[in-house]
Amino acid sequence: MPLPSEMLINKLWNDFQLYIQGNWSLPIEFGIKDGKIKKRILLKDFGEFVPLNNVQPQIKFCQVLCEILKHNLSQKDKAGFKVPHENTMRGFLKAGLSATTQKITLNTFAVFLGYDHWDDYRRKNSKIFNEEKNKNIFNKKVDDKVSDSKKIPLKHPVRKNKKMVALFLYAASVILITIVIFIFLPKKIYNNPIDISSVISTIFMGNKAEFDAYSKIPLIDTSSLDQFFVNTRPDGSARASIVGSLNRRKKAGCILVTSNSSYNLIDIAVKKIQDTVAYLTTTEKWHLRWYDTVIKKEVWVYDTTNEHEYILVKRDKTWKILMDDYKGKLRRPAFMESEL
Repeated sequence: MPLPSEMLINKLWNDFQLYIQGNWSLPIEFGIKDGKIKKRILLKDFGEFVPLNNVQPQIKFCQVLCEILKHNLSQKDKAGFKVPHENTMRGFLKAGLSATTQKITLNTFAVFLGYDHWDDYRRKNSKIFNEEKNKNIFNKKVDDKVSDSKKIPLKHPVRKNKKMVALFLYAASVILITIVIFIFLPKKIYNNPIDISSVISTIFMGNKAEFDAYSKIPLIDTSSLDQFFVNTRPDGSARASIVGSLNRRKKAGCILVTSNSSYNLIDIAVKKIQDTVAYLTTTEKWHLRWYDTVIKKEVWVYDTTNEHEYILVKRDKTWKILMDDYKGKLRRPAFMESEL
């Protein structure tokens, strides 16, 4: 398992990406004085949101990100803080922050997210790791007690029982191999910031592909879904669920009121990446309003904030969404409920 500092550095970078994605369509204003705005930046001028390392022109985008970080420090004592150079930012977009990133740079990203500095971010976000550490210590003590209670005195010296010695050595070798496979190997894979960035980007783009597919009804177009979801039967359950919803809405004669519908990825956490399988959890807000083209009224509203459990698989060097487990249901608009 990675050290807490390594996991927290990865989380810091993920939080930064989430902020940029959440403010992609909002104006970022600089130098407001006496009610006048000196400069305004719209990230959506770079086009629709895509994974940050795919935004073009890349060097211009990096310059803008550096300028945003620099402006955020304009009213703060700059001692102990450093805004990365645009070329360094390009490296961050490809591989994320890492344990080798300078602390003064981590301070800058932490302040941008509303913290006093990197140590403040680490302290406030390390609770989960401390709880996990205490849980492991408790489990070890329980295991030790159970092990002690099962000790049985030998009636004969071990040297006289070669079969028992061989069995003990075999069991020890199995335990050692298990430790190598299930502890050291996952650590190596989990520490790969490229995989972490890729699975998070897949969730971002998968949500966008799903919303775009709903927007095209009555046309059933799954081309964008196939880029980010597993398209095989029977294991591609996340894609199958979306396609089923598309077909039901089309059969009912409904279309999406895109002007009043939206989706938001509020939070995302990578639980585990092991070999070619990744486990993530998200908090998402979806607001979808469905309009009946026959009676000319809105007939259904899907409005919910819920937790999603994702499983992604890596196939042909590409991460795709295999499963998406969540709970949510449609409801009638208020005016229709009064008519029923």
